Amino acid sequence: MRLTPYIIGLIVIGLIAALLSPGTLVEIEYALHYGIPSMYNIEWNGTSMLASILTSNGFKVVEAYTVVDPIILAEVHNPERIIYVYIAPQYPLTSRDVNIVETLMNKYALSLLVCDEANTSNILLSKYGLWVSGRIIYTSYGSPYPLAYFKIGNYSGLFVLNYASSIGYAGHVQVIGETLDGDIVGVMLRKGDDIVAVISDSSIFINLMLSKSTSYMNYSKLVEELFKYLTGGSSPRKTLVIIDLTHYSGPSPRKIAEITGKGYAILHPLVIVQLLSTYTLYVEEVMVRELVENYPIILTYIFITLLSLLVIYNILRP
Repeated sequence: MRLTPYIIGLIVIGLIAALLSPGTLVEIEYALHYGIPSMYNIEWNGTSMLASILTSNGFKVVEAYTVVDPIILAEVHNPERIIYVYIAPQYPLTSRDVNIVETLMNKYALSLLVCDEANTSNILLSKYGLWVSGRIIYTSYGSPYPLAYFKIGNYSGLFVLNYASSIGYAGHVQVIGETLDGDIVGVMLRKGDDIVAVISDSSIFINLMLSKSTSYMNYSKLVEELFKYLTGGSSPRKTLVIIDLTHYSGPSPRKIAEITGKGYAILHPLVIVQLLSTYTLYVEEVMVRELVENYPIILTYIFITLLSLLVIYNILRP
């Protein structure tokens, strides 16, 4: 594919824009992602820290927003293993969810992780002889924040929980979490190549608790070791983590309007040209695959990007 006139046009437009336009910095307002434990939600109830921990360890993390998303995401990424995660669903799971998990198990090596102190997941967990009581655990002195000992593989540690409930089970399971008073708060079992794990304190996985990690009570390390175990021996880079978001209600339009943040954007023709060149590079990569055959596009992309950085620097410098 020959795009020489197009490339020359981009260069000319970029040079003219860089020379003639002063550019400006504008303030914009945007609605914050709010209300559900999404990896895009940076508030206390979000899972953005969880996503960062997993990404830094090589995992690919995605979210399922509709009933068809899990199957589509699995087919697109075609991983060696899937870790499917439910975190404190607002609405009870249904037979639809059971079918989704069974479909994924039939086609892929699957690790199912349910993180919930309520009993909303029991229709699914009952398939594996597990259930969550849904009754909050209180210590002998009336505190809803019990101490629990976790052991996952070679890792172990003592942690303060934030509203947990006990887990019941029929048959053989591996207990990975137990309070000092003897309540089971973490279990794991294998079903062939598949792994089912339940942690009955969803707070461990949200920013509220992960931000409280210390050297002696490291929630981040606990999460790392758990997901490492759930790979079942697969490489994290060949493991797809799907966080289910199909059981939550989004915030109301009024709430979105109330909760806004501020950001900044640079208005300059060259910045727009740079975005166009990025898109061109992406299209060429997808269509041709061999980037070495498209070195004019790559050189143009680098050239325009450098010009854009120079313009941005001139606008932002004191």
